[in-house]
Amino acid sequence: MAKTVFISSETIESAIDDLKMVEFCGKRATEAHHLFLYFLLRRAGVSEYDYITDSQFKQDEVREEIWEAMFELGALYNPYFEIGLKYCCFPFSGFGFLKQSEEKWSSDLFYNKATPICRKEYPYRNINLVNRVFDSLDNAFVDKGLAYSNRNDGSKSYRFKQDVAHEISKQFRKRFPLRSFLLWINRYKRFDEFFQSKDIWNFLKMDFLKRYHLEQRELDSLFEPTGVQHISFADEPIDGSRVRSVLNLVDKPEIFPLADEGRTLMFDALTREDFENLTTGEAYLVNEDHLFILLEKYHQVILQGVPGTGKTYMANKVSERFDKVFKVMFHPNYTYQDFIVGKTMQNFSVIPQEGLLLRVIKECHDEDKGKVLLIIDEINRGHLASIFGETIYVLDRCNEVRIAFGDEEINLSLPDNLYILGTMNTSDRSIALVDFAIRRRFAVVTLYPDYELIDSASKVIGTDSPILGKLLKKINSRIVQETKSEHFQLGHSFFLKPAGSQWTLDEVREVLALRIAPMVEEFVMADVQKLRRILPQNLFVDQNAQSYLNDLQEYIENDD
Repeated sequence: MAKTVFISSETIESAIDDLKMVEFCGKRATEAHHLFLYFLLRRAGVSEYDYITDSQFKQDEVREEIWEAMFELGALYNPYFEIGLKYCCFPFSGFGFLKQSEEKWSSDLFYNKATPICRKEYPYRNINLVNRVFDSLDNAFVDKGLAYSNRNDGSKSYRFKQDVAHEISKQFRKRFPLRSFLLWINRYKRFDEFFQSKDIWNFLKMDFLKRYHLEQRELDSLFEPTGVQHISFADEPIDGSRVRSVLNLVDKPEIFPLADEGRTLMFDALTREDFENLTTGEAYLVNEDHLFILLEKYHQVILQGVPGTGKTYMANKVSERFDKVFKVMFHPNYTYQDFIVGKTMQNFSVIPQEGLLLRVIKECHDEDKGKVLLIIDEINRGHLASIFGETIYVLDRCNEVRIAFGDEEINLSLPDNLYILGTMNTSDRSIALVDFAIRRRFAVVTLYPDYELIDSASKVIGTDSPILGKLLKKINSRIVQETKSEHFQLGHSFFLKPAGSQWTLDEVREVLALRIAPMVEEFVMADVQKLRRILPQNLFVDQNAQSYLNDLQEYIENDD
């Protein structure tokens, strides 16, 4: 068994000290529950658009997810050596109130004071505790951040109100330090020793986003990118008594030693495979070096992202490392006959004609064969079932299929020296068509807008500080607000020019009017009111430089 390690006690204690500095400033102590409940419900899959019914809430798999979230957020005991009974809380919800009331402990602040988080006879977990979450929704959260409706069968369904994360953030004097929060929820997680040599901040962030079903805008509302800067590891997890001591909660929780025979590993260790799978899938900070390594490892990679994030640029850069490169752009009229096998007339006879994939495979088998790259641009624009037909199974690499080639049948498989790189526009509404057919057969890398790149590379004449990165970030924020989807955004290339070039305000206005506005209009399906809320008319008005710059600054700084 591979050696596992834990985040060190010193690192966790520093994180707790950081989190304690975020003061609760809500009007009522019961509002301190909202952040805790918000995370639990997000873990269950509830969003502004996705409901959960009371019957779904009672399903075992949902209750397991919520219990695990409760443990991560609020358990005050070391599960490897202790059993925690009463008092499961998210302690950082109430520190401001504790300071104001000059108390060390107030059970009213904490979610559970009646039902044990675990049971002595079965110390692993007490799923019945989750029932108390559901019982408290109507009393603690409905009308504050949660909306519900009565269904025809007599049950209720719940969803979040719009911008609930932003509203919850107002209950605290400042946002939570993200890095310290990530350390807190992973305080008892086991890590493969592989993690000791890696920068794992991005992994921890993406793991949190994935497991709690959060979007970046929610993360930005609740957290700031600060906190503990360095992670150290140790052979043992932080002792539960140290956690309770740093939190000034030494005597109140019901914590008991756990007999040796009752001990459990609690959660599976996070492994190198987890690291690679997650950082390969979501928000991987990739450059051409990383992309080349991924292609060598997986043979098939999709670069996805919103328009202007550099997908084509990245594909062209990595193609320089291959011996032969083929390119094709899929579109709605591209067919099996174009890609696999077609027909043509020759000497008044119909004969089979090799499609692009067969020609590429033939090149791979040449005597001087090297590494061959096939770039499929806009892979989601084609009708993949029609283009690949039965040959989609060869993408599994271990499969060989027989296909008709005229009057004969031939075996088709993908050679080891063939690599496939697809690009995909996530704002394209046809993207869902590829989810099952392609995604499981490709490593998927997501490129995101890089606002810092814009600010470091693009300067507007007449300004003292960078504004174009902030401008694009504001535009994207409003797009997400209006479309309710992070898939509809714009990338950094809209505001990048050749190195050393500067922007005039006229050029900024021109890009907004001729390149960005048409894209936004498509995102909002020509809804003029939404378009105007995203891009006000004064951003397109021809006026003197100072007036236009003032309008840009006001737009950027306006609190949506």
